[in-house]
Amino acid sequence: MSLSAGRTSVTAQHERRGVRDPRDALEAVALSAIELARRASARPRRISVRHGDTSVEIEWEAGEGGPAAPAPADPAVGADGDAASGHEVVRSPVVGTFYRAPEPGMKPFVEVGDAVERGQQVGIVEAMKLMNGIQSEVTGRVVEILVADATPVEYGQPLIVVAPLDVAVDRGE
Repeated sequence: MSLSAGRTSVTAQHERRGVRDPRDALEAVALSAIELARRASARPRRISVRHGDTSVEIEWEAGEGGPAAPAPADPAVGADGDAASGHEVVRSPVVGTFYRAPEPGMKPFVEVGDAVERGQQVGIVEAMKLMNGIQSEVTGRVVEILVADATPVEYGQPLIVVAPLDVAVDRGE
């Protein structure tokens, strides 16, 4: 679902809904998105709300007419999102956009094959203009990076696969 309108019609629409100040438009749009999500029979996969020229985008789970989420293609992560072979999965703690580097054009935090320490930052997920640092939960070696840079991600989505130190050493990874 996508709603868009020009600046003057947005003001008129909001006035009909009792929103007098155009600065309140963002709140009105967000509340509308929440209400749409609340009325749905399945939970939304993704909700995007914009203020400039007003836009609401809602992507639904399978069963609501939307496509099913693709299963991870890498053998290091099974179809259920769990790590295979004793590997650990670094997951997104929030819905947002995953970035591999601190800033565009800079070197990524980690690459496949890099050693990582527990607590080391391995990426960023931007959510509502807040940059959330993503840390490895284990000491080991990066086996796979599952998400491309600047890609939208969901809560709990696998981002990076790490072979813990004991697994990496045992298998020569």
